[in-house]
Amino acid sequence: MNDHSEEVSIQESVPLQPHHYPLWIKMFGCFAIAIFLYTCIRFIWIELPYHRMAHEVLIKARFAFNNHQYAESARLYQSLVEQYPNFKQGKIAIAKSYFALCEQDLSFDGDSMNVDYYYILGMNALGEEKYTKKEQRKLQDFLPQSYHENFESSFVEV
Repeated sequence: MNDHSEEVSIQESVPLQPHHYPLWIKMFGCFAIAIFLYTCIRFIWIELPYHRMAHEVLIKARFAFNNHQYAESARLYQSLVEQYPNFKQGKIAIAKSYFALCEQDLSFDGDSMNVDYYYILGMNALGEEKYTKKEQRKLQDFLPQSYHENFESSFVEV
């Protein structure tokens, strides 16, 4: 009996009337869709190529660093940090490159003037950011032994 009553109520029900939304809601919806399409197009045509070029520079910088071309690596990473000022790993990579140049110059001619210069450039590249102990240890691996004590004292505890 229960099944029969459900059938009757379904057959007797009146369909819902379509709801008519106010014009301002329709216009707001069209505006939101237009903004969404604009941002998608802007990202694809403007932002994406820009980020692809930065990615290519990043690949070149890593390649130069891995092939012991530290001056070229520092230059390429510097160009990335100029485009992306909050790129902390880029700043660390610049410092690593300069610190590696310290070690390289020290092993070639022992001229401490150039070594000091590269050390200062590396420390300047790090800026005022706060670095974790792990990041500090990674940087320290590229420093000549004579700079380790000075390097450790230049960081604030994080």
